[in-house]
Amino acid sequence: MLVAFYVLFVALLLTRSDAKAASPEILPRIAAYAGTFAPFLLAFAESMTVPPSLSVIAVSIQALGLGFTLYSLAALRRNFGVAPQVRTLVRKGPYRYIRHPLYVGETVVLIGAVLMGPSWQKMAILIMIVTLQMYRAIQEERLISAHLPEYAEYMTWTKRFVPGLF
Repeated sequence: MLVAFYVLFVALLLTRSDAKAASPEILPRIAAYAGTFAPFLLAFAESMTVPPSLSVIAVSIQALGLGFTLYSLAALRRNFGVAPQVRTLVRKGPYRYIRHPLYVGETVVLIGAVLMGPSWQKMAILIMIVTLQMYRAIQEERLISAHLPEYAEYMTWTKRFVPGLF
């Protein structure tokens, strides 16, 4: 699934449609790239040894998150991008219910990765990434709202991250 994720990631970047607008600010772009590539920092963090039962749970959580991430990417299709940009409003797949399912799926994968070998360093990296993704989502919503009038209505019947919670 991880190979499928990276193949789809690159394929969608290469075939995406042209942006109608992009953020003129540098900080949202930095946050977007940092949020995208910061998970690689987990490979350099300390790890504790965990019992096999926790490893099975951690891998299951990662697989669930990765499956949801792939589903979200597939729903985006040619609207996928890393930096904050406006293309078209996607309302299919998981985007029927939440505005940022890709970030939710990635966060679930990272939670599983931290559980595979927890440490304070990995928790700090996870918190940093979640903070970046939250900031990123808010910036994207501001940009999209300014260019797609229908986004305001979409925001009223979808949640940012988790229906019923956020």
